[in-house]
Amino acid sequence: MIHTPNDKIVFIDFGLGEKNTETEAQGVDLHLLKRALQSTHFGYWEECFRDVLCGYSSVVGVANAEKVYEKTREIERRGRYVEERKQ
Repeated sequence: MIHTPNDKIVFIDFGLGEKNTETEAQGVDLHLLKRALQSTHFGYWEECFRDVLCGYSSVVGVANAEKVYEKTREIERRGRYVEERKQ
């Protein structure tokens, strides 16, 4: 993350840097960001992630953001230790 002089925070991805408009790829990115926030900022990750989603929707549009977030929830349900899969 970079905190800019005009008080904005910008996320930079040097490892997987590619522009991909596929819902699956974008869902994976959001899922990984969510997991990173959960592991590093566990006391307030939900607030941070809500802010990320708000900013994300303002860039890609609410309808597109909702599709990607639904894909993120689907990806989360694929996880090996997810409670929903145990049922």
